[in-house]
Amino acid sequence: MKILGFENKIIDYVIKHKGVIFFGIITLVSLMVRFAGRDVLSDDMSGFLYLWYDQIKNNGHIHALSSQVGDYNLLYQTFIAFISYFDAPCIYMFKAFSVLFDYALAVVGALYICSVNEKKAFSGIFNISYMALLFAPTVIINSSYWGQCDVIYTFWGILAIILILKDKNILGFISFGIALAFKFQAIFFLPVIICLYVVKRKFSILNIFISIATFWLSGIVTFIEGRDLLAGFKIYIKQTGEYQTMWYNAPSFWEFLGEDYASLHSLAMCVFLMLCALMLFLIIYHKVSFETDYDVFRVMAWFLWAAMLFLPRMHERYSFALDVVLVFVVLFDIRNLWYMLIEIMCSTVMYGYYLFLNDGVGVPVFIVYFVAWALYSRRFLLDNAGIDTALKKEMKQV
Repeated sequence: MKILGFENKIIDYVIKHKGVIFFGIITLVSLMVRFAGRDVLSDDMSGFLYLWYDQIKNNGHIHALSSQVGDYNLLYQTFIAFISYFDAPCIYMFKAFSVLFDYALAVVGALYICSVNEKKAFSGIFNISYMALLFAPTVIINSSYWGQCDVIYTFWGILAIILILKDKNILGFISFGIALAFKFQAIFFLPVIICLYVVKRKFSILNIFISIATFWLSGIVTFIEGRDLLAGFKIYIKQTGEYQTMWYNAPSFWEFLGEDYASLHSLAMCVFLMLCALMLFLIIYHKVSFETDYDVFRVMAWFLWAAMLFLPRMHERYSFALDVVLVFVVLFDIRNLWYMLIEIMCSTVMYGYYLFLNDGVGVPVFIVYFVAWALYSRRFLLDNAGIDTALKKEMKQV
């Protein structure tokens, strides 16, 4: 029997609308994967978020914000107060809020990659980008299994960089302020913003006050309830004194020396700042390319990776922004795939130790993580050396 007419019509329809259909399939499967983690109860959820939710709910919902609840900043406390009005299990509401930003990140990221490549929404590269960002293991686990909110500050931080690259500086610095309002770890995006300021010279450094103002305004509801107008800043100052350990379930360079936080934490800060200055020096002297969006994203990944390795008090979840930025780097250039796979594999191992009690992070994992970073650094230094050589040959011919 030959193929029937209606079958041909169905196949033609599917082929014609393949982009939208593939997008729908990716979305459905990704929702199923996240739904499977809805009841996973992490220690953070039971020992902190549950308690903060109950405290806010039992003390007058929004009125409970007149005093500090937990150690998160004012904007997330306001979110908790908002969901406390709904009669639903708070574990689902916490996770749903983060999962919402999983999809915001994937859509914005896919549209951005399309714009760079002059492609349309629902094209092949759109769907590949959308799928890659949604199915990165740590993106799935962080939001829908762990119930953490790292995707939220990462979304706003990456959006800030994208907007600045598109010369929408005011919106970019507003976005950076929102990122800071959710998590202090958003400060890890600052080195690449400084590089953009020094090298591109398309915005004033005074724009950082837009971010500070946005950060401050994020606490407006708590101020109405009587909170100190500097409460948001004080929360982060307090956080810098917590968890006084050189590393916590994370691959760290300081595993070679030891856990003496009192003796080593200042040295660690100096080493990281020196590395940031070195990268800026290499960019200024054209030893590292910083011309294209791809260049900016891979330098941003380098800063985030160096922060994980060399800063003190780094936790396993602090690699989240790096995981996501490396996905962008691969979407720009597939030759970076191995660096991304190794880094995300190590991050997943770190997550597994906390959530599912695997063997955790030891010196072998650190060595793999460090070598991958070193090879990644070597990679774009050699890339730029190749460009320099080509330019020199061209100049000789002229």
